[in-house]
Amino acid sequence: MAQVARMTGPVLWARPWLIAAGMAFGAATAVKWSGVYALAVFGLYVVVTDALARRRAGIALWPTDAVFRQGPASFLLLVGPALLTYLMSWTGWLLTAGGYDRQTDANPFIALWKYHEAILAFHVGLASPHPYASPAWQWPLLLRPTAIWVADSPAPCGTDHCIAVISSVPNPLIWYAGVAAAAYLLYRFVRAMIQRQPIAPMLTFALVGLIATYVPWLLVGNRTIFQFYTVVMVPFLVIALAVALRELAGPKHAPLHRRQAGQRTVVVYLCVVVLVSAFYYPVWTGMSVPYEFWLIHNWLPGWI
Repeated sequence: MAQVARMTGPVLWARPWLIAAGMAFGAATAVKWSGVYALAVFGLYVVVTDALARRRAGIALWPTDAVFRQGPASFLLLVGPALLTYLMSWTGWLLTAGGYDRQTDANPFIALWKYHEAILAFHVGLASPHPYASPAWQWPLLLRPTAIWVADSPAPCGTDHCIAVISSVPNPLIWYAGVAAAAYLLYRFVRAMIQRQPIAPMLTFALVGLIATYVPWLLVGNRTIFQFYTVVMVPFLVIALAVALRELAGPKHAPLHRRQAGQRTVVVYLCVVVLVSAFYYPVWTGMSVPYEFWLIHNWLPGWI
């Protein structure tokens, strides 16, 4: 029996955090189908971390044990709640007769399937030109933010030419620093892999999130997509930035002058970020501003 215990590990079912994650991914998918990407990437992440945990525990068959024994249990715990949550978001459509395409079949679930087929066919073939279209490769460079709403404003703003704008352009200092921080974490991750060093969780959380929210869009180059899709990337860029800033501030064992210099740099950066956020607040909220004031917010030609 002792030999069997070393060959395989236990199948874990008491994982409420996995159920909660599944519900969250189901809710995300109900808002936008790209939530399925996050569900799939997180599911793979769970299998990989389970495999590594079993290797550390001395399980001889740790790869197959994680995939073929723990994997199905984790799948049910994660995907089951996600599917149920997603279906619950369609409750109003399923239980009433007035929903769009609701009458395509007497069975509401078959009608829902047909509706999803129509939605998928529309989006897969969506390639209409749009002045604010931005392929995914442009997103890290922030070449073409989306003007969500623009209007000549009649409200007084101190000049004769006023404009009101709601733009998807983020705080440039946070965005570009976050992209640089993500590249730094990727470098640290690859270096740790090459040197066969333990990989700290702080190197994986943000990277896994960015893989789920960004990489799939690189595979749909023919579709009409927009920069505002990056709203789901921002939390993971901020996490990457926070990790990088902590490194910049200096570890506890670093010399005092090193930590003081690093901490001052971080404080100055954060203060400037707050000021830039205040500067961009009017073009995030549709405030009426002078046209010239709006122009100085467009740091790149594609921002207009």
